[in-house]
Amino acid sequence: MVEVSRINVSLKGLTLLTITLVLAILTLTYYAHQGSQREVVVVGAPTILYNAGLAQRLLEDFKFNLGYKVEFRYVVRGTGDLLRLLADGSLCIAFTLSPPLERRYAEEGKIDWHGVFAYNYFIIVGPREDPVGVSKASNVTEAFKRILDGGERGVAVFVSRGDLSGTHVRELQIWSLAGLKPEGRRWYLRTSQGAPETLITASNLKAYTFVDEGTFKELKSRGKVGDLEVLFTQDTYLLVNVYSIVTSRHDRCKGGHLEELLRSIVEYVLGEGQDVLEREYAVKGVFYPARGRSELLEIWRQLSALEARQGG
Repeated sequence: MVEVSRINVSLKGLTLLTITLVLAILTLTYYAHQGSQREVVVVGAPTILYNAGLAQRLLEDFKFNLGYKVEFRYVVRGTGDLLRLLADGSLCIAFTLSPPLERRYAEEGKIDWHGVFAYNYFIIVGPREDPVGVSKASNVTEAFKRILDGGERGVAVFVSRGDLSGTHVRELQIWSLAGLKPEGRRWYLRTSQGAPETLITASNLKAYTFVDEGTFKELKSRGKVGDLEVLFTQDTYLLVNVYSIVTSRHDRCKGGHLEELLRSIVEYVLGEGQDVLEREYAVKGVFYPARGRSELLEIWRQLSALEARQGG
C-alpha cells in the first residue's frame, strides 16, 4: 500500500510538472509571437511625395532610428481625397499640400494640423518656343493671363490635373486671383491624373502646365518630358509649395498604442526627419526642410485664406 501511494504521488507530481511546463512553453510562444508581430499603419501620401520616395524614406528612417515594429502601407491620392479619407477615419495620418483644404478640415474638427515639414516651389512649364511669352511675365497672374489670351487665339493649350490635388487647388487659386475662368474652354484640358501623367500629356501636346519643381526635375532627368522647359518660377508666396503632416480626429484613430505611434511619427517628421530632407533632397534642389523657416507658417496662413473655386 505504501508503495502504491508513493507511485500515485509521484504520478501526480509528474502530471503537475508536465502541465506547468506546457503552460510555460505556450506562454513564451505566445509572447514571442506577439513581440514579432508588426503593427500596420496606412499612410496617406500625395503623388508628388510618393513618386519622389520622400514619404517612404522618412518613415523607414523613423522605424530604423526609433526601433518601432511597424509596417507602413500607402494610399496615394491627391490631397482632397486624402483629407476626405482622414475625415471618415479610413486614414489616421497623411502628408498633404493644400493649405485651404487643410484649414477647412481642421476648422470643421476633422483633422489636426501639426505643421509644415517641407517645401519647394511650383513652376509653369511649357514648350521651349513659348508662343505666348510666359517667360516674359512680371508675375504669375500675368503669366496665366498670357496663357488664357493665347488659348483664345488658338496658339496655346493648358493641361490641368483637374483632380482637386494640392497642385490643382493652387492652380485654381491663381486663376481666381487673376480674375479668369478657364473651365470649359477648348484649350483648357483636364487629365484627372497625377503630376507625372499630366506632365507627359503636356509634353506630348507641347502645352503649358502647372507643376511642382521636384516632379518636373525628376521626369526631365529621365527624358520623359523633353518638349517642356521651365518658363516661370520664384514669384511671391503664391508659388511656394508647403507640405504639411496631419492626423485624423476620428474615434478610430484615438487611444492606445496607435495614438502614441502617430504622435511619435509627427514628432519625428518635424524633428529628426528634417536631417533626412537636408541630406538627401535639399542638395538635389527637390525638397527643402522647413526647420528654421518660421516664415513658412505665415505663408501657410496666407495660402489657406485664398479661395479656390472650380472654374475660376
